[in-house]
Amino acid sequence: MAATLSGCAGCLQGQGPATSTSQDLEPFASLQLDCQAKTTLHTSSSHDKLDLLADSSLVDNLDINQNGDELTIAQDQCVEPGRPYELALHASQLQELRLSGATVARAPEVLRGEQLLIVLEDGAELWLEVRAIELTIVLEHDSKLHLTGTFENCELTMQDQSQLDASPARAQNLLVEMSGTTRASIGVAASIEGVLSEEASLECHGQPSQISTQTQDMATLKFAAAGQ
Repeated sequence: MAATLSGCAGCLQGQGPATSTSQDLEPFASLQLDCQAKTTLHTSSSHDKLDLLADSSLVDNLDINQNGDELTIAQDQCVEPGRPYELALHASQLQELRLSGATVARAPEVLRGEQLLIVLEDGAELWLEVRAIELTIVLEHDSKLHLTGTFENCELTMQDQSQLDASPARAQNLLVEMSGTTRASIGVAASIEGVLSEEASLECHGQPSQISTQTQDMATLKFAAAGQ
């Protein structure tokens, strides 16, 4: 049965029973998700694949495209609230993760790599543990990142109303740029530098020996002992 338009400003409304599908994938290093999906990311799998659970009438609304080691999953039209797609992605080489479109994702395993990139926007939310040498994080709009793990160098850029909860995590060195009404907490062991502007707020857990951070406008920077 075909999906119909709902009263949600032209969003699709499912009209059929839930159906599950599984699709084998070539190994991918970059993942972009732009859909209303509850997603589980298995980051230490030996076989790359996608498991999908969705209303049968909404399956064709999801565009799955793989170009080399880049995998993109996006919906063609919005889906009424309360009926998101459910995805389970199994990846063996994931290094870049870009989430948008109200995607909510959790990773039960640790994501490991020398250089990792995480980009969240448009209401995306992610729970993740990482082990990395270089970690780049970009948060925009009202996205939220819940982060644990350890990394040598972290470059953090935050805009709009985005939020970062990484107080259990530990970065040796943090380079930060925050603006808007962003909120962040993160553990830092050695050094922190960057610029906080507008109404941005950063809470640093730990006692970094080098601090070179500018606070402008109504931005705030405060420190808390590690573990608090």
